[in-house]
Amino acid sequence: METTLLQRLVPAEIRGQIFGARHSLVVAAAPLVIAISGLACILAGLGGLVSPSVRQLQRGSP
Repeated sequence: METTLLQRLVPAEIRGQIFGARHSLVVAAAPLVIAISGLACILAGLGGLVSPSVRQLQRGSP
């Protein structure tokens, strides 16, 4: 839907530049998003390790 809207609103003579810039931003952002989500997972895991309620759990408890 976004692509269709861009094709209709952007003049034909600059459409290639707009789509090229948009594609470059999407490709460059992907590794950043992966790094941020990985860091969030690590921090959540560490938070669980230091949480008193998690540390008091014993193996085999319901």
